[in-house]
Amino acid sequence: MLLGFNFQLLVALFFIPLIYAVIIYFTSPYKSVSFRRGLLYLWAGLLSPTVVQMFYFFIPHLTENHSDFYRMFAVIGPVEEISKFILFYTVLSVTKEKKISDHPFKYMFYFAMTGLGFAIFENIHYIMMYGEAVLPIRTFTSTIAHMIFGLLFGYWVGLGTIIRKNFADRSVFGVLTNKNKKVKRFVFGFIGLFFASFYHGMYNFNIASSQDSLEIILIILLTFGIIIAKLLSDDLNRKWKTRLT
Repeated sequence: MLLGFNFQLLVALFFIPLIYAVIIYFTSPYKSVSFRRGLLYLWAGLLSPTVVQMFYFFIPHLTENHSDFYRMFAVIGPVEEISKFILFYTVLSVTKEKKISDHPFKYMFYFAMTGLGFAIFENIHYIMMYGEAVLPIRTFTSTIAHMIFGLLFGYWVGLGTIIRKNFADRSVFGVLTNKNKKVKRFVFGFIGLFFASFYHGMYNFNIASSQDSLEIILIILLTFGIIIAKLLSDDLNRKWKTRLT
């Protein structure tokens, strides 16, 4: 600690989340994402809890005494994921990439970075409440969880940007959405919000309701989430490569 500043805590807060980000970056399709640009989304994630508080301030119903199930699945999950999306979309709208990549995986990466930023701020909040002892367990649980939520959300947003060759998708939904890019992006974005919020709700509900089985279910949720995110990443890359065939 120098001049009252805890550098060790600062490093502890950011180092492991950045390791997670580096792992995703190095396993991403070549030249599909920019790590430097990803850091902008990380900072956006750090600011997103402010939007969460604004939701609770302007919509008092959200803070009323609800059941754990309703609170986790209908309040906390959706509110936090919408807040992260607002900051994500803000960065996406007001900044431009020097070398623009059209690869849809960038949405998975940048959403994950936003989730990691949110998790870092949340970790700071819990350290202020309960002390530094909570940081190690949160670094390997909730931090990974928010990254997974971002990857799930980003998959669907990225999928919504892929325009298939005419009649490559012969379903009615595929043909209609291919004709209207905005509708397709909205529909797939909403699906992404649903899945991210639902998985978020499952994670929180397990913590709130499980007792003896909490750790086991937690490990299952995180492991399953990582595997699913990897499979979705491969699927997105495959759909991108075959979009013109």
